[in-house]
Amino acid sequence: EAMNHPSVIVAEELEARGWDRDRLALAMVGPHLTDYGVTRLALNFFFEVGPTDPSLRMGHDMHLKLSRAFGVSAGFFRALEQAWLASKGVTDPREGQDEPQG
Repeated sequence: EAMNHPSVIVAEELEARGWDRDRLALAMVGPHLTDYGVTRLALNFFFEVGPTDPSLRMGHDMHLKLSRAFGVSAGFFRALEQAWLASKGVTDPREGQDEPQG
């Protein structure tokens, strides 16, 4: 059974919070405003390209930034991504490798 791309879950959370992508990017970077532009661009790829291209991975930095914004663990977003990839029949080559803790 195919499951939704993680961007669908994030979009639902944005709607529930009344946030747009700009507000999410600000929450993701916290006090590191110099990262805002790159983070906002990464969100565009995440929402627009991610659901159509399983080779575009979120990566640890995106996991950490989303966890900062939503107050959940980075592992939550990694698990969402891995479940989506598995539903597409794609094996994540990083699976089983330890990511840096954060």
